[in-house]
This record gives sequence, C-alpha cells and structure tokens, in this order.
Amino acid sequence: MTRACATTLDAAAPRESGVGDGCAIRLGPYDVVVRGAHPQALADFAHLYSAQRIGALQQTERIELEITRRSLGLGRSRYAIQCGDETIFSDLRSREVLPYLEWAVNYRFIATCRRYLLLHAATVVWRGHGIVLVGSSGSGKSTLAAALAARGGQYLCDEFAVIDPGELSIHPFPRALCVKSGSFAIMRAVGLPMWRRRCHVKAFKGRVGYVRPADLNAATEPHAVDTIILPRFTGATAPAMHEIPLSQAAFALAANALNAPEHPRSTADAMAQLAAQSVCRVLEVGDIHATADLLERLIIQRSYAQAG
Repeated sequence: MTRACATTLDAAAPRESGVGDGCAIRLGPYDVVVRGAHPQALADFAHLYSAQRIGALQQTERIELEITRRSLGLGRSRYAIQCGDETIFSDLRSREVLPYLEWAVNYRFIATCRRYLLLHAATVVWRGHGIVLVGSSGSGKSTLAAALAARGGQYLCDEFAVIDPGELSIHPFPRALCVKSGSFAIMRAVGLPMWRRRCHVKAFKGRVGYVRPADLNAATEPHAVDTIILPRFTGATAPAMHEIPLSQAAFALAANALNAPEHPRSTADAMAQLAAQSVCRVLEVGDIHATADLLERLIIQRSYAQAG
C-alpha cells in the first residue's frame, strides 16, 4: 500500500478495526473496505462516498476488495480487483478501475447477501410511498429514480431493491448513481450535479459519470413498499401509464430476483405478497419531466385517497 492511499482513511482509525490503510464506507447493511495499489481510484471512491465514510468496521456483513497492479513496462500498468483469492476483474486500464470497483461491490453484494431478497430495480421513497422501479438496463428506472430524488424524494438505490423477506420492506443501499454519457444532459435537466473529476470507462456503457449519494438525498431507514412500477423506455415524447394485473407484476418481480435469501418464505410467495400490497403500473418513459409528473400525480392521488 502506498503512502498516498493512507490519506483516504481517518488517521485516528485503529489498526485492529480491520480497515488498515484502505477506504471504508457503509452501504446500508454492509461495510465496504477497499485497499490497493491505485491511490487515485481510492481517493475517488472516498470522495464519491464522503458522507458514508467510517473509521472502524461495525457490521458483521462486509465486502473487502483489493486493487492490484501489474507492470507492463515503459510506464504502462494493468490493474485487477480481487476479493481474497478470487479475481473479480482483471486487465483493467487506469480509467476503468473506479467503475469496475463499483461493479465489484455489486457483484459481492449479490454473492454474499442472504438476509435480504435482492431485485434488479431502482428504489426511492416519495411523499411517504415506497416505490420499486423494476426493469432491465436501459428501461429508464435509474433516471426516473434520480428525477424523483431531485424533486425531494429519498434515494435508496439505483441498482437493487433490498427487501426484507419477512416484513417486505425496502432497505437503503445508497451506491453512487452511474450515468452513461448520453444521460449527462438529463441529470443537468433535473438539477442533479454530475461528479466527473476524471473520464471513466465501463465496458459496454462507454464513458460514464456519477452522481454522489450525498447529492441524491439518500435514505437511511427502511420503508414499506406500496408502489410497483415497470418502466419501459419507448422513445416517445409523451409518457403513458397502464394498470396491470397483480400476477403480471409478481412475475416481473420474480423474474428480476438476483438471489435466494435464507428465509422460509419462497421468492414466488414474497413477490406475490409484495404485488398484492402495492399499486402496480407499467410506465412508458418519455420526456423525463413529463414522466416524473405522471408518476407524481399517481402518488399524490393515492395520498389524497388515503387521507380521505
């Protein structure tokens, strides 16, 4: 570990904490520790998660990653990201390290999380309503979650719905929002500051930037789920929303499950119950402002109905 890496942790952190000279943060139910041979990536990671930095590990569940360096000579290097003896990613260029480090956190979370059911979804709380936006990459779920956060919603995650399978509540896992270059203008349009200290590259996404959790009004507490949205990006300017049967919503939830929690309730049963307690809609995503307006109207109507 180089001397520069040591500056990413509070100098008062005890060595016996297990943090050492790395950067440690708290993401929901997990502590995440990153060490390694890329001082700039460590400094960037620490800055992205400055509001979630910790000086000593407390959670029993944690992710520990190390960045290793391989010299190619003539001043060139390649990097790998490892967890213990497992190499998660290898042969990375310098500008790829941070995005793949973020990806490695996701990978280890899915691989080790058994207490919660994980769905491929974005999650946000708006006007007291827990919203799960379920869809594949490119469906618009992350952009829509960001737009709601910019309007005062509480951001939980752009990648996972972290669900307690007993209570069926969603828990925060406030990772940085990864934004493809084609969506930079959308982030500016909804008023979110882009964090781009350097150009980063991530596989098929190409050039990417980030919005920090601190700029997304990240939630700190779990919340009940009562709204299931299946966003579909159609390219049309005008958005539209359609009610769907509970069975269709439950199937979509189950199809996006990423793990099997250690809990007696089966995934299918949990998803059926989650759909049954929620309003379920398909949302055709168009202009981001109009789409967020449409979703807001649904939530406001429900709030008035509940109050009446």
